[in-house]
Amino acid sequence: MSRQTLLVLRRLLSILPAVFLLVALASADTPLLAKLLVVAISGVTLWNPAAGLLGIAVLAPLGAFLVALDGVVHFRLTEIILLAFITPWLMRGQRPEVGGRREHAEGPRLPRYAWVAAWWFSVLLASLCVGLCRQLLRWPDALRIDLGVVLFNYFGYGDPTGISDAARMLEGFALAGAAMELIRWKPSLARSLPAALAVSAMLAALTSVLLMFGIGPQQVITREATIGYRFAAHVLDLNAAGSHFVLVLCLALGIAMRENGRRRAFWIAAAAACAAGLWLSRSRSAEAAAGLVIPFAFLWAMTTTWARARRVAVIGGVLAVLILFGIARGWQVEHDPTYRGAGFRSQFVMSSFRVIGTHPYLGIGPGRYFRDAPNFLSPQLAWTYGSENAHNYYLQVTTEEGIIGFFVYAAFFVGAAGLAFRGLLRRSAEGAKADWRLLGATAGIVAFLGTCLVGHPLLVPEVATAFFLQLGLAAALGGSVLLSRDARSAEAPRSAQASRSVQAPPSWSASLQASVIIGTIAFAVLPAWTLEKPLVPVHLEEVDGMYYGDEGTAEGVPFHWTREYGTVFVPAAVRTVDIPLRSPIAAVTKQPTLVEIRSGGRTVVENVLVGEHWQDVRINLPSPEPPLQISRISLRSNQTARAAELIPGSSDERVVGVQVGDYKIIRSSWEFVPKPASAQAPP
Repeated sequence: MSRQTLLVLRRLLSILPAVFLLVALASADTPLLAKLLVVAISGVTLWNPAAGLLGIAVLAPLGAFLVALDGVVHFRLTEIILLAFITPWLMRGQRPEVGGRREHAEGPRLPRYAWVAAWWFSVLLASLCVGLCRQLLRWPDALRIDLGVVLFNYFGYGDPTGISDAARMLEGFALAGAAMELIRWKPSLARSLPAALAVSAMLAALTSVLLMFGIGPQQVITREATIGYRFAAHVLDLNAAGSHFVLVLCLALGIAMRENGRRRAFWIAAAAACAAGLWLSRSRSAEAAAGLVIPFAFLWAMTTTWARARRVAVIGGVLAVLILFGIARGWQVEHDPTYRGAGFRSQFVMSSFRVIGTHPYLGIGPGRYFRDAPNFLSPQLAWTYGSENAHNYYLQVTTEEGIIGFFVYAAFFVGAAGLAFRGLLRRSAEGAKADWRLLGATAGIVAFLGTCLVGHPLLVPEVATAFFLQLGLAAALGGSVLLSRDARSAEAPRSAQASRSVQAPPSWSASLQASVIIGTIAFAVLPAWTLEKPLVPVHLEEVDGMYYGDEGTAEGVPFHWTREYGTVFVPAAVRTVDIPLRSPIAAVTKQPTLVEIRSGGRTVVENVLVGEHWQDVRINLPSPEPPLQISRISLRSNQTARAAELIPGSSDERVVGVQVGDYKIIRSSWEFVPKPASAQAPP
């Protein structure tokens, strides 16, 4: 693929984000701060892309805090900052003049397969978005309303079409690619980019410290008051905040070992700030990742001059101990009765597998896990959250983009992280001293990806920005190590030719181009086609919390038993429904059973006292977002008993709550009203 073709492709890709930026600039609903940042960042990037990259490295991770300072809610400032950089960077698409002529920068590059995977994954996302749009055609005007709001209020609206969710994943590819490209153009950026990431993390830690003392934007203080002991002012998701701090903490520690004098003092201060932010976030997953990765990284660096057999034995033993300790600690936390999330992780995993089972290969569509969760969550999760993400980013991607999509997506990360690991291994094999900057950047990437096993930090744009920039940095540093070693060994013409082939832009053979085209067509057609299969609730006792045996009747009414948590599914058009409830336990305890009823994670009927005789409970339901086809009503009983204790002569040992009869629809409505979304992904 020629340079001219690539330039044309880049400029074509810049059209859509440019449209959204222009609409935002013209909109009266866009905050003045956002407009000023768009103009400033776009202008700086057109003048000097490296300066623009440093600007977003500092500002983007703080976007949610900055917009809160401005008193604005439900606006994705971070994303408008990113598009203000990505759009002019794509349009510019060439190196500044060097020596009076334009040159192609030589330097580290991602493997060709990584960019092919990124392209295919982008096509897959677009196809899934088309499929989701087709689903909205079942509702009158739903698609028109959604597309209109997405176009004219993109930075403040979460849409069922998946467009905004897909765009945030593509922005990650762009950030990593921009970091690598600009480091090729300006190698000194490998020193200034880590400093920008550190400054941003230090400011984020400072906001958390101030929040601990009750200082900060009012909406952030109000949000923190509901938690009380965990503090993170710059993002809503506290676990994602921990992932951010451990990412930069590893980088700061690595560079602190590399530098001297005042520079070392700065990096020690950065590491201390990140450690304080990590501690304030109380993210157990991030703390565990730091405890596993940082000691291993230091051990790796200290043993580079050891004999290979001795080194492998020592590092392998320490790694095994750390992994066993992490597993034991994870099991202890999961089964700790004082921990609010005890037992939830395993329920989230099983819920994710139920989603994967519906569309295993190409997924249900970007952003759909959170919205479609009521179809699959366990009764306890549904009652507690209503809707929620997977709490495992790898399962989240697999559910939304399928098993095939996950491996295509992972290929990009393997290509980028592979350069970093190969650079570390090359230095180690040669017995050279550790490259502390590369080691710190890579350790941060590994620790961050470790937290994705029990969280979803990449769904939070502020945190994802820092990750993809550091990923591009680590790949560039690792690739530089490989290129420099190849250049030194290129004494023979054959070796010199190999070196040039590594540095030169990869060529695209006819067979490779044909493979890319065939793959593009397949990923453009198949995902949208597979979404024709409707997504319906999975009716299992483990999902509904109901026993579906032949229970007979009670007082002439057919019924089903609930467990402690139970679920009643009703069609999405239902707005008011009566549900008959009866509690045989009340006849034994002489106390009515307290039932709390929730839908969508919110209480719709509070503290219903259910006695030993049937009574109808009237419930008013909100409208679920299309294409969700059900409303889930979750019940929780404050007391349970074994069925044998309630039915004379029975040996039934099932644990039961209340009896539920057939619901009665009182009112239905097909009206669709779009709902504003939060400024970032739900935690």
